[in-house]
Amino acid sequence: MVDAACEPGVSVSSLARENGLNANLLFRWRREHRVKQQGKVGGLIPVSVVTDVASVVAPEALIEPDKAKATSQGGTIEVRIGRAMVKVDGAVDVETLRAVLASLRS
Repeated sequence: MVDAACEPGVSVSSLARENGLNANLLFRWRREHRVKQQGKVGGLIPVSVVTDVASVVAPEALIEPDKAKATSQGGTIEVRIGRAMVKVDGAVDVETLRAVLASLRS
């Protein structure tokens, strides 16, 4: 019954009522079940590292000049930490950005 209560779209109250249980009891069982399931997942997960990835290079004739300029100019970075927000447009010096973000920690 707990597995059924964990299914998306299932009304726990209706399920409890149909089986003659107090809804609060089924909610508690479901919460305890989820905590146990999360404890089982909290280990290492297998990862594969691929070192020989073939790269695809498009000929320069196929790249439009305006798009090539836009990518070299950079983009927009927006970082929100608590109530502070840092928004950076265009190309950014990595060391300057690192210094600004480090100042947000303190």
